[in-house]
Amino acid sequence: MKKQLLKCALTTVASIALFATSALALSNEYPLIQPTNLETAPSYTPGEDFGFYIWTNDDARTSWSVRWSGNGSDTFFSGHVYLENSTFDSFSLVSWDYGQVYIYYEDDDTKFFGSRTSVAEDGFDFTITNTGASSNVVFDLFVNDRTADPSKIYLGGLNQTSEALGGTNRFTIAAPVPEPATMLLFGTGLIGLAGLARRRKTEK
Repeated sequence: MKKQLLKCALTTVASIALFATSALALSNEYPLIQPTNLETAPSYTPGEDFGFYIWTNDDARTSWSVRWSGNGSDTFFSGHVYLENSTFDSFSLVSWDYGQVYIYYEDDDTKFFGSRTSVAEDGFDFTITNTGASSNVVFDLFVNDRTADPSKIYLGGLNQTSEALGGTNRFTIAAPVPEPATMLLFGTGLIGLAGLARRRKTEK
């Protein structure tokens, strides 16, 4: 009995370690950037402060907002959002300029978008459902069909730019996964329980 319990605990720990390692692995080639204060919207004035603005609406990072603002000139903003190990739970368009954001292609984990923006802002909101151990949101952003300036891509309430965080117009942001340290701590607790059970068995 005690051997079975110990074996079960060790197997569980090994599985957790493997899970924690996979949580750190990225299948996408775009750089992983880690903005802080992502749960607060960037500060900007629509129609004046040019660029993309991205933030989440909850600590769990399941609800996201993306906006782009013109500065008076006719500009075509476009790009795609791709989910790794997640699917779109909801997706809604937001537009205050020419009145329409176009979705050129979409499926359960990919959205290609575009809109012309001048003196206001356009964008979209979406929520995601995690379907795997490691969940990420990948952005690929363009302005007038050219690579977006990463210094004009703002992430979170500190107005951090993709450029400052080591990203380009193509970057990945981690959606929430169980922290490896937490999972390993849980595994260590299981080992402790197995040891306690063994000790009690020995005392009897």
